[in-house]
Amino acid sequence: MPTYLLLITATQKALESRKDSPARIDAQKKDFEKSGVKVIASYHGMGHYDGVQIVEAPNALSVNKAAIAAESKGYIHIESRRIFTDDEYRQMVA
Repeated sequence: MPTYLLLITATQKALESRKDSPARIDAQKKDFEKSGVKVIASYHGMGHYDGVQIVEAPNALSVNKAAIAAESKGYIHIESRRIFTDDEYRQMVA
C-alpha cells in the first residue's frame, strides 16, 4: 500500500487547549483507521511542524479525504506527501 508523510501544524485553537491534545490525537488516529488510512508512526516535534505522521493508504484520495476531515475540526493543518521505500525508489530510477 502507498505510504504518505503528513506534516502537521497546530492551530491557535489547538495551542489554547494543549492539555486535551492526547485525546484528539487518539480520536484522529481512530478516524483515519475508519477511513482506510493506517497510521504507521506518529511523532511530535518543535519548529515549523508540530507533528509528523507516516501513514499507509490505498491512494491519495483516501489520505486527503481523511486529512480534510481532521482539519475540519479546527485544531490542525495537514500537508501530505507521497513517500517511497528504498525498493520503490530503486524501481523508479532503474
